[in-house]
Amino acid sequence: MSKNDNKTPPSAKPSFRQVVGSVLAAMFGVQKRSNLERDNNQSNATPYIIVALVLAVIFILILVFVANIASR
Repeated sequence: MSKNDNKTPPSAKPSFRQVVGSVLAAMFGVQKRSNLERDNNQSNATPYIIVALVLAVIFILILVFVANIASR
């Protein structure tokens, strides 16, 4: 097996699924080195920032929903 098993060339733009996976892995604090290197080689961080903000808002909304149900 080669070092680059993520099936995308280093300069290729990551797919939406890869961006979401990377952001979720970052939120949990785990990441494969190959994915980390792929993400660091990207010149545009905008997709990662947008996905992170959306996922953070969804997480907060879920917490508020659970807190409202628990307080009834």
